[in-house]
Amino acid sequence: MYGDGDSVLKDESKQRHYLERAARLGDLFARHTLGHLEHECGNAELAFKHWKVSAVAGYKDSLADLRYCYMEGMMSKEEYAGILRDRQRAEDEMASKERNAATESRSRETVLDALREAIFASRDNN
Repeated sequence: MYGDGDSVLKDESKQRHYLERAARLGDLFARHTLGHLEHECGNAELAFKHWKVSAVAGYKDSLADLRYCYMEGMMSKEEYAGILRDRQRAEDEMASKERNAATESRSRETVLDALREAIFASRDNN
């Protein structure tokens, strides 16, 4: 909003202030956007840190930006591999038998609901 002047006057200091506040509260888009602001200012190391935090937490756009940086030679293979390992570790920590069973159960229920709807729809058409 403050970054592009949408509905309010453009104000980069307010933009940064609110993005930093949101990032501290865990907003991954804000963290990712701060990475872009830092990169535009020439602060590559700080940009990488913002992108790493959001990528490890699961923000795919940050992971894509880090992949681009690696492909362009802005970071080493070891650094990029470390980020990927950290991302996998975070994903594994969030996984649980209970969560996987609930997801599988919801998926089965969705399929069963779709089948029921198709059966009732075909009965109504006959």
